[in-house]
Amino acid sequence: MNKLVREYTNTNNRDTKSRLFTAICAKVEGIFQSLCMKNGVAYHGIDDARQEVMLKLLLVLPSYDEERASFTTFYYRVADCICQLKIPPITN
Repeated sequence: MNKLVREYTNTNNRDTKSRLFTAICAKVEGIFQSLCMKNGVAYHGIDDARQEVMLKLLLVLPSYDEERASFTTFYYRVADCICQLKIPPITN
């Protein structure tokens, strides 16, 4: 995974970046699905949450430092924050 992230940050080719970002997102899909279930994201909100996570990841990926944490930990924190925002408020 870190190899994909390293390649992503080191390339300037738009097509290569797109391909690598898609591969990164595919590899962490299981983490995303489990976070949605853990946080109780409604089935109809999963696609919205996925898009928001991908957008946020696209924005913060250049700041990822593999010496501070593994990529899965980094992704988990980004995705968890988004998924927690997608929980509908409880009304009585």
